[in-house]
Amino acid sequence: MLKTKSYIFNLVYSLFTLLAYNSIFLKKVYEITASGLFTCGAAICAFLLLNAACLLLFHPKTVKPLSISLLMLNTLTFYFMYTYNTEVDKIMLLNVLKTDVYEVHDLFSLKLAAFIIVLGLIPSFLIYKTQITFSSYKIRGISLLLSVLIIAGIILGGSSAAKPFLQNHK
Repeated sequence: MLKTKSYIFNLVYSLFTLLAYNSIFLKKVYEITASGLFTCGAAICAFLLLNAACLLLFHPKTVKPLSISLLMLNTLTFYFMYTYNTEVDKIMLLNVLKTDVYEVHDLFSLKLAAFIIVLGLIPSFLIYKTQITFSSYKIRGISLLLSVLIIAGIILGGSSAAKPFLQNHK
């Protein structure tokens, strides 16, 4: 059985989520800005936002079911974004709810199975087998505050580059 502290779990989970499921986002940011520095700043901000979300959402009784559920949802979403070159919005989510059995059957493939196994089931199994020791709320609060301050510093420090990007790509 693996053992880790909650803040390490949150950092690893956030990094995995960023690298495994957000490559399309980072690629688009680079295509739009043509700036490696801006893309690195966006990646760091996304990582810290994910970490902040983990700090807020993951508690001793919710960490495993929630993190595994999010992994599986991210895996399916990333598969469809990657395979069909589409973005997921609220209309797409409504279409998912209206999909019937025959349409679902047409979507299954070996590629989907590979995505589910590599990006969903293997990490989920590792999470399930990991014993997570939670830090005090004081340490979690300090980590959250630190994440927010670093994000603010990156955004304010690069505000001249970020302003046109944020205005044109909401």
